[in-house]
Amino acid sequence: MTLELRGQQEAGQYVNGEKEVSEPNPLQSLAVLLVDDQPANLLALEVVLLPLQVPLVRAASGREALKRMAEQQFSCILLDVVMPGMDGFETALQVRETPLNRLTPIIFLTAADLEQDTVIKAYAQGAVDFVKKPFVPEIIRSKTKVFIDLHRQALKLVEMAAESAAQEGRERLSLLFENVQNISIFNVSPHGKILDWNVGAERIFGWPANEAVGKHAGFLYTENEVQLGFPEKYLREAKLHGRLQTEEWRWRKDGSRFWADVAITALKDMNGAFRGYAYIIRDATFRRLAEEKVAAARDEALKASKAKSAFLANMSHELRTPLNAILGYSELVYEELEADGDEHTLEDISRIRLSANHLLALVNDILDLSKIEAGKLEMQIEEFVLAQAIGDVVETARPIITRNENALEIEHGDPTIKITSDRTRLCQIIYNLLSNAAKFTTRGVVKLKWTAHSTADDGWMELTVSDTGIGIDAGHLEMIFEKFHQVPHKIGKHLEGTGLGLAINKLLCDHLGGTISVASESGKGSSFTVKLPLHISDPLGSKTRPKAELAES
Repeated sequence: MTLELRGQQEAGQYVNGEKEVSEPNPLQSLAVLLVDDQPANLLALEVVLLPLQVPLVRAASGREALKRMAEQQFSCILLDVVMPGMDGFETALQVRETPLNRLTPIIFLTAADLEQDTVIKAYAQGAVDFVKKPFVPEIIRSKTKVFIDLHRQALKLVEMAAESAAQEGRERLSLLFENVQNISIFNVSPHGKILDWNVGAERIFGWPANEAVGKHAGFLYTENEVQLGFPEKYLREAKLHGRLQTEEWRWRKDGSRFWADVAITALKDMNGAFRGYAYIIRDATFRRLAEEKVAAARDEALKASKAKSAFLANMSHELRTPLNAILGYSELVYEELEADGDEHTLEDISRIRLSANHLLALVNDILDLSKIEAGKLEMQIEEFVLAQAIGDVVETARPIITRNENALEIEHGDPTIKITSDRTRLCQIIYNLLSNAAKFTTRGVVKLKWTAHSTADDGWMELTVSDTGIGIDAGHLEMIFEKFHQVPHKIGKHLEGTGLGLAINKLLCDHLGGTISVASESGKGSSFTVKLPLHISDPLGSKTRPKAELAES
């Protein structure tokens, strides 16, 4: 029997290989959940934690971990930060939405050095500690044991509270209460009278036990809240459903407030008779403030991004006017010099034209990016023959491809297929891929292959541009579509560009309802594949304008 299966059986999840159907108890298990996408890491954790003699449950992904947490409560979660799909931070955020484990402590496991903002974000999502990989077995075992022991104490507290209302039981319970100083725990009678008050409650609320015990729980609420029916509303809800959990601002004796994580559990005796409530309140102010800081930082970042996009759009627009003038006048001068046969000056004017065209292309990239980010990209949806559009782009890009002595190969699809999309943006995507392939390939082959399959109501086109150029290291593939990201190269010349072409392609594919992907190996070339629907009516996040209106602008 594996450790994982044994842990599940001991936790009461499986009987004879089948899932046991039973009503979950929020505090029924000391099990520890281990979350890592690497089986070797899971096995190492199991070996290290086996001496703790508690059930160890495996999860190989964030989604599997959430499934496990929906089935049972854990005393502690050891969560890997870097996982494919849903990473550790995203998983931790979802954990706080699971009824059984929203308060379960999380220890993050990471091999990376995290920045302060990332650490704050992690604590806001429920982290209690970080362990750096490779970890020291004694350290991670000790840290885990602390939370198992705390959970075991909580199990004892609830168990003792449910056993009997006798004085002897209360004395044993109070001894345990004294060991929990960071959590407020107190019992309330069926009518709302406070029966006991632990050291944690004294520390968090500031009220000593002799001033709290005997009072109605309503003294912890403001006059306005009492008039609105609190805490009676909470007590009725807890009695009806067995347990109530909420978060809210609460006030201390000195008038200061703290963000409280409140759990109210209805208690029953051994015969099932209702005997009151147990309050467990934790001061979650630090987490609340961290969440607010993260939210404020996010809002400021979004605001700054919008301002940046607006600035870039305005500047790009203003730059295009003088650039177009430079191009126009240089063209006139070039024609006059060519007529006069002034070859020496023609070479200088050619450099001016080349530089101006290059600068105009960069300005256009920045303008496109800023419009897409601001949600103001204007697109023209029309029906056209796909083969004709691709052919036009190929002829435009051919000089760029042959400049580096490359061969161009074309593998055509059905020449009769029509597509309803934005012709200009589709051509822009294809041109960017061809020019990108030409830039990183010398004396090689650039190949364009496309196919399309049309149905009555739907259909897709697939276009692949591949090359035999320098390729991309595996470590850069995930970032290849990020803005301003340029892959380091080992050839001895400067490759011009802003790192925006592929980023714009990704955004344009998203707007046209499609996808773009890459496959590459360093030194062996790259292959980019675009998949787009043959028929779209409203591109994502864009404004569509009639052809005549676009022509006028």
